[in-house]
Amino acid sequence: MPDFKFDSAKGVYRFAKSGRAVPQKRIDAVVAKAADTASTNLSKLAKDYASGRISLPEWVTSSADEIKAAHRAAAMVAAGGKARMGPREWGAAGQRMRSELMYFSAFSNEVDTLELGAAFEARAASYGNAVYATHAQALAMRHEKDGTASTESNILDDGATHCEGCLEADAAGEVPLGTLTPIGARDCGSRCRCRLVYH
Repeated sequence: MPDFKFDSAKGVYRFAKSGRAVPQKRIDAVVAKAADTASTNLSKLAKDYASGRISLPEWVTSSADEIKAAHRAAAMVAAGGKARMGPREWGAAGQRMRSELMYFSAFSNEVDTLELGAAFEARAASYGNAVYATHAQALAMRHEKDGTASTESNILDDGATHCEGCLEADAAGEVPLGTLTPIGARDCGSRCRCRLVYH
């Protein structure tokens, strides 16, 4: 995000030229773009494998690279930029990546039993959406580290179908930091589109 700089004292991004705070929607859009780009690339790789343009090892390796790159990007956005990624931040992002790569490995091991059509491509693309949980986890870590929040609340996505855990989190209102079940750890898993707001 070359036109943004992070204000660690206030816990917000600011436009580099004007110094004004960047609206949260702009930050959310950056994370959404990382997820969409990863999903698009993963879908294309699956299509290339299904059509025989790339081999199984090429598909697995290239897809893993896409997954790792997307998680790193989401973690860096949440942390306030690459320069603020310390051992704890990289460790947490790495744990999230390893978890997703385990799921992807299980998927790739089933490939001989799957029909390599639209459903196969859609399943491959879905691994791009897990970056939302990585961003949410890293964001909570940032606020805890910087002391820029003491409470949190859940915001439901207007266009999503909500699981019981998300509805409960929303009904809880504003609660002490770390109280709510993390995004990605609820019943809807990586499909969660809720957002935690910190106060």
